[in-house]
Amino acid sequence: DDFSLILNTNVVGPAMLTKALYAHLRSAKGEEPSKVVAIGAGVGSVSTNKAGGWYSYRISKTALNALMKNLAIEGARNNILAFTLYPEMVDTAFATPYVKGNPYDQLRTSEETAERMMELIDSYGPPDSGRFVNIWSRE
Repeated sequence: DDFSLILNTNVVGPAMLTKALYAHLRSAKGEEPSKVVAIGAGVGSVSTNKAGGWYSYRISKTALNALMKNLAIEGARNNILAFTLYPEMVDTAFATPYVKGNPYDQLRTSEETAERMMELIDSYGPPDSGRFVNIWSRE
């Protein structure tokens, strides 16, 4: 069903891929750390949920946040960083049905979004591991 598909896509897939690659991501302290990055969504926040609904998507993104936080804690033992980047709403076919209710000042292209994400990924280090970051405000 859709619920299982969404959970598999947003949580199980990233967890299984990270598990399969984990031995290759590990490195000694002092070496360049590996970085595991997830794409987050504001609807995954438990504390800011004021609207309800979107059960499968919301639950999957909340679970992804928990996965990434846990990975950041355990990854620190193996020089692996983990953080979640939140791009707000991006101008894609997926977002088209929701654009009318977009609460953000502007809708950015996927190219702009990818460029900002790569900039942040390159600049982030150990103090950033475990963070959920809005890529535009950097909060």
